[in-house]
Amino acid sequence: MEDFNVLMLAAGKSTRIRTISQGKAKLLLPIAGRSIIKRNLDWLKDNAIAEVYINLHFQAEEIKKELSDYLGITQHLIEEKTLLGTAGALINVCQQQRNTKPWLVIYGDNLFKMNLQTFFSHIQNTSADIVLTLFDTTKNKYTGIVGGRVRCDSEKNIIEFKEGDESYISNYANAGVCWLNDKAIKKLISQNFFDLSKDFFPYVISQSELKIKAYLLPANEFCLGLDTPESYKEGVAILQEQGVLQHDCH
Repeated sequence: MEDFNVLMLAAGKSTRIRTISQGKAKLLLPIAGRSIIKRNLDWLKDNAIAEVYINLHFQAEEIKKELSDYLGITQHLIEEKTLLGTAGALINVCQQQRNTKPWLVIYGDNLFKMNLQTFFSHIQNTSADIVLTLFDTTKNKYTGIVGGRVRCDSEKNIIEFKEGDESYISNYANAGVCWLNDKAIKKLISQNFFDLSKDFFPYVISQSELKIKAYLLPANEFCLGLDTPESYKEGVAILQEQGVLQHDCH
């Protein structure tokens, strides 16, 4: 596997879940006594990720404090004084690091059951510049929260991406894990987009310059969106049902 960087997006304002978060950032919410952000670091560490960049904005100091005792994975915390958006966050860290190596980007306010080694094997066998992980709402467990809806052709090329359009019908949804190679990173930086889902991915699909393909989560894996009190409750129920919390040894 070629050398790559990892970015966990963690700068959101957590507005939709504030009725149960009591003003906390969503990433600090506990599930069986362990915060969402630490659970995501556990997942990355279990998948042999040794280093991660994390962008921060809302309650940055509180998140830094939460992570101060976390061991086993090197963290680079990058605070945004002004919210840069998902694409802007990736551009910012690329420019700070002065490299255009491939990036694995994780939406850090979701929770995942996903074998990243299988995902990396898939990447090595594809010619795509961008690989988006998708879940199937008819096969994978999910909390009812669906962000970007996606349509693919028979070769798993992504042909449409709609963010926040409730009327758009597709079983496939963005799971919040994506891979961008060096060519895709250079294009992202050159266009200076704000949001990956609303701006960059639709732009890529409309052009023929970059190839964007789907990786479908196996039916026994999942991405759990936790954006609302209802989805948080459902996410906890799914984790309990799957035995994740009972076998939590971190």
